[in-house]
Amino acid sequence: MGLIRNPMCTTDGEINIVSRTGPINISTEAAQNILTLGNNTLGSSVVINTGTTGLIATSTGPILLDADGSIDLNSSAAAINIGNDAVAQPVNIGTGAAVRVVTIGNDTGASSIVLDVGSAGLSVPSFSATGALVSDAAGKLTNAAGASAGQVLMANGVGSVPTFQAIASTGDVDSGTINEMSYYAATGTTVSGLATANNSVLVTSAGGVPSIASTLPDSLAMGTPASVTLTNATGLPLTTGVTGNLPVGNLNSGTSASGSTFWRGDGTWASAASGTVNSGIANQLTYYDTTGDAVSGLTGASSAMVVTSSTGIPAMTSSMTNGQIVIGYTGATPVPATITAGGGISITNAAGSITIGSSGGGITWSEATTSATMGVNNGYIANNGSLVTLTLPATSVLGDVLSVQGYGAGSWSIAQGAAQSIRVGTVVSTIGITGSVSAANRYDSASFVCVVANTEWLSTGVISAGLDII
Repeated sequence: MGLIRNPMCTTDGEINIVSRTGPINISTEAAQNILTLGNNTLGSSVVINTGTTGLIATSTGPILLDADGSIDLNSSAAAINIGNDAVAQPVNIGTGAAVRVVTIGNDTGASSIVLDVGSAGLSVPSFSATGALVSDAAGKLTNAAGASAGQVLMANGVGSVPTFQAIASTGDVDSGTINEMSYYAATGTTVSGLATANNSVLVTSAGGVPSIASTLPDSLAMGTPASVTLTNATGLPLTTGVTGNLPVGNLNSGTSASGSTFWRGDGTWASAASGTVNSGIANQLTYYDTTGDAVSGLTGASSAMVVTSSTGIPAMTSSMTNGQIVIGYTGATPVPATITAGGGISITNAAGSITIGSSGGGITWSEATTSATMGVNNGYIANNGSLVTLTLPATSVLGDVLSVQGYGAGSWSIAQGAAQSIRVGTVVSTIGITGSVSAANRYDSASFVCVVANTEWLSTGVISAGLDII
């Protein structure tokens, strides 16, 4: 390293002091010196350029920057820091005893001012104590001073600075207990305590009177809350009080619930029984046509009923007409049929009804041209050139009647079955199939009534010169 002690000056060129490998020191000896760079003549200036290490200025005394013009501190690539070291010294900006405007920040874009303070807080000496920061009509911060006990900060209208004022109070506040809410018990300026209760809510009556109650009013509409937990809802109507689907987890905790199970009446989830449902048509009934798990459609019929055969096979009857009913058939399938009228009985069939009446005084007359078995409550006009034999009915009950009137030249005879007999006055026919009662003349007539079910008949009237009783 070389040492330059008295460089020569020049009046028209540059003076370069260069060291390629070591530092350049100016006035670094341990002596009191005044180092002057540049002058204030005309356009004189001092330019200091540094590399990445930067410009470092240290002093055991103050560093004074003073200029007739502005002093600009700018950085094009990093922050500008003032008082950012860890030394507890104050940082003063604009504290000289002169009227001046100190501007911090600007209103460009997202510009902002961040004030961080410690436990000592933010001090504004020119503001009075117990005041508040407010803005005036021009938007400038000012001090709302003079706050006294009980005063609050109140606005004074647009364009006026808010001030501390006492709240005007009138009326009475009745004595209350802790946790009570207050309300106007009557129109006026008096408020009273509303009696409180544990685990309750504030409700109003139909007249708008407030109270604390553990029961909600009946007419309360809760709207559509996001969720409600009901611990006791025995009075909740399921048809109108519940909508939507009940979560599966609420039914037996969802145990065994899946896409293939259903909720049973015994409170469990179960799988549906498997099986086959064969194709059918609308309105068909289904039945098991074989033992197993398959069902088929039952051939249908309009206006019909379901019956079963002697082996239990279901089937539809034929379409039924007016007055038809299903009549049993021993050992066979019941069939639809109408009721047959007996002697002295009339039957009228209509849509959905059967009318049964009496007719002919209890005897239904018919012409007998050949031998036949008689029916109870019937009368027979024997009309044949040869004998007409009429046999007693095998079944009869007490009070059943029979009548026979001769007309044909062959006349008539009444034959008997086993154990049967006919009494005419004091004369009784032979019991059994060998007994009989016959007309003596062509136009003889006789009437009989059953006195012993199925077996014994008694004459109630005879027109004859004398019947032939065997």
